[in-house]
Amino acid sequence: MNVTSSSSDEGKFKAPDLHNVALTAPYMHDGRFNTLNEVLDHYSHGIQENKIYPLYSGRMMVQCSV
Repeated sequence: MNVTSSSSDEGKFKAPDLHNVALTAPYMHDGRFNTLNEVLDHYSHGIQENKIYPLYSGRMMVQCSV
């Protein structure tokens, strides 16, 4: 709903839970990362703006420890 601002879109996407995510390597859609630390490093070094998806213009900030 934050993307389209349409109340009819609320609840249309259900994100999977993260129970035992540390046991589900490899990570990302193409399996490029073998550890959660590699994923966090990827996101903490800045995300390039995606020209295909112009509605997203923010930057994800990740702060956690594994």
